[in-house]
Amino acid sequence: MSRAARKKTRNRKRKFAVTFIVILLAAAGAGLYRLPPSLLDIGRNIRLAADKFSSHSADVSSAEPVLRGTVFDRNLNELAVSYQLFSLYIRPAEITDQQEAVRTLSQVTGTKESTLKNRLKKSSGLVKLAENLDEEQVAEVNDMNMAGVFCKEQEERFYPEHETAGDLIGYTEEGIGLAGVEAAFDTVLQHGEFRSASLQEIDFQGHSVLGTSKLDLVLTIDLETQKKVEEQLRNYLKKGGATKGLAIVINAKTGAIIAWAGQPSFNPNYFWQEPEKTQAGMFRETVDSELYRRLMVRGAAVLKSGEQAQKLLPVTIAAHDYNLQKNEIMQFEQHINLHDSLSCSLPVCAKTKSQNNETDQNVSGADDVIALQLITAVASMVNGGWKFTPYILDSLYETSLDRFYSRSREFDTNRRRRNLSPSMGILLRRNLLETNQAASKDFFLYTESVSRIVTQGAMSRYIIQDMMIGAMPAKSPEMITLMVTQQDHLNPKPKGVEKGVKKLADLGRKIIPSVYSLAKQQVQRDYPSSRDFSNYNRFLISRRIDFQGDNPASDQKGPVMPLVTGLSLRKGLQRINPYNVQVRVEGSGRIVTQQPEPGKSLHGVGECVLVLESEI
Repeated sequence: MSRAARKKTRNRKRKFAVTFIVILLAAAGAGLYRLPPSLLDIGRNIRLAADKFSSHSADVSSAEPVLRGTVFDRNLNELAVSYQLFSLYIRPAEITDQQEAVRTLSQVTGTKESTLKNRLKKSSGLVKLAENLDEEQVAEVNDMNMAGVFCKEQEERFYPEHETAGDLIGYTEEGIGLAGVEAAFDTVLQHGEFRSASLQEIDFQGHSVLGTSKLDLVLTIDLETQKKVEEQLRNYLKKGGATKGLAIVINAKTGAIIAWAGQPSFNPNYFWQEPEKTQAGMFRETVDSELYRRLMVRGAAVLKSGEQAQKLLPVTIAAHDYNLQKNEIMQFEQHINLHDSLSCSLPVCAKTKSQNNETDQNVSGADDVIALQLITAVASMVNGGWKFTPYILDSLYETSLDRFYSRSREFDTNRRRRNLSPSMGILLRRNLLETNQAASKDFFLYTESVSRIVTQGAMSRYIIQDMMIGAMPAKSPEMITLMVTQQDHLNPKPKGVEKGVKKLADLGRKIIPSVYSLAKQQVQRDYPSSRDFSNYNRFLISRRIDFQGDNPASDQKGPVMPLVTGLSLRKGLQRINPYNVQVRVEGSGRIVTQQPEPGKSLHGVGECVLVLESEI
């Protein structure tokens, strides 16, 4: 009680002191002009004094900005990064020399003087004059020391790879994660403490809490592998006439997700243009049971034969389904936990079988399986019988201490369980090779296609899906690739469209060795000493803002190239923006050369080249 009373007393004293200072400032302002303090003058001075207490300072050198944590791939390539920018505000009523203010602010922001004059005339309250200013421009505003002019900081989230892994990374709005990794690890990425119970998969190294300083997220995703898989998936969909698809690359021994590709994808930088992309796309949709039935039948036959059994007969001469009953196949699926809900931090784990909504269009029955469940079960069939929980989080990095917090071995060990005995696991893996459709012995390849009608009450829908599963090396798989494509229109496919499982098998033989080679490359773990300037330049270009008002292209003399040499990239982009030309940036730092040269006509010019060089 006494502590609470002291706190209230301090708060009252603090409020009294602030009020007293405000009154003194108002009176001092009136005294300087030797005029009686009218109500209007007092109100004006109170606003000036209040700004000093409530507005964010434009001085950016006094404190390190606290931004949302960066999301990296496993080689520390930026996947999501925040930049500190500023907005420039002005109160026209408090400007003593409007002509000088217009001239100076025009130079700082790159805005036409005529545009500034019009804005100041039309508004008597607070005017937002410019946004997306950088620290250099804010420093120039500070040097002006002009009453009625101030800056407020803002944070901008940027996704340098745009659509790459968009479904996985997700997006933020107003600094809050709304989808994907951004939402799943929002507590970690935001500034503030959190306890080990909130993130049990990370080893806190004896600390009870983390987050007292900025924390970055390191994912298991390999960016180069991700790009390769997405490119091949897009090409296959285009050639095959399919409308959507997914691909997952996973470490068969640990459960680490190496690539997570969905098509059609979306750009998290403009997520509002894709209102339905708040869930993980096709990753939530059911994989038809006919696609993996042959694998389950063969696995059930091996399990029934026992550990001392010989190799199974080839499908061509064996009895149909090896004389297995339907319940025996289902028992094998339960044995490898195919239908178990996944408890993980990936975007799809919030909605697996146990949480499915009966009204969901993607739900077709009690045996629904999504791609992540299937690839996890297949991994247990080829890795000796170990069932793991797939994961995307590799580690955390604390910038102030230059320290990595890796995954907890105890957590991962406790989440693993053996579904099959060691000998049965080996026997099952060897017998699965009999379904191998690859010409090479280096990897396992399985493909299947289904086209059928499913009845749901009074409604029915078509299922047209193709699937490819690849594992490499074949004898002891370390990496598994799963690809599923779906067609929304009925057969026959349009003229000229490639079709058939054969094409998917051709893709598998092409992509599996190359993806395996990329995934096996050594992981780079040297934390970058500075931000990626190439990504920052891309961010600046993507945020090009036109403050000019009038379009220079409408001038009678025609548009000419402005002078941008010597400026920062942000200032240069603001000057070039009204001319609607593409900009190519080389290097980092200030602009040292430009093409076209200043004053040259922009008629017919489609691209401007800016060469940057850091000051030494």
